[in-house]
Amino acid sequence: MIFLISCSAFKACPKDSQKEKPQQPPVEKKQSANWNITFERIGGIAGFRDRLEIQSTRKGEYFVGKESKTKFDLTDETMERLKWVIGREDLYKAVGEYKRGKVADDITYIIQITKGDQVWHFKWETQAPHPAILDEVRPVFDEILLDARKLVEGG
Repeated sequence: MIFLISCSAFKACPKDSQKEKPQQPPVEKKQSANWNITFERIGGIAGFRDRLEIQSTRKGEYFVGKESKTKFDLTDETMERLKWVIGREDLYKAVGEYKRGKVADDITYIIQITKGDQVWHFKWETQAPHPAILDEVRPVFDEILLDARKLVEGG
């Protein structure tokens, strides 16, 4: 039962086990047919490094450091949330790096979106001033990351 509750982002879960998600605004612009997203979470006192690689084909892979831990398929609902993220025109205005400096417990987030030959790179430290849009889209990735970690741990 624990596994069914924790795997809401993946296709493998029965629909009745998936949590209710808040409604997302409609996609603001037409989507490119093919895209890839890399999301990284690095740092903290423990010095962790988690990475997700997600493709428009619904395929995802979770890494700890450089080691692949699991591959997974995404649900329709999660794919719609990702399309909402990459469809946000205001997101692309936030391209860049936002640093504060060396803070021992700070976490760095990196999102890279690739559509065809175009690449957008976002990097920010949690304690550095950064555009609010980055905090609006991050929970989509945090949820996928959490589910991937639980899948690896067998929970």
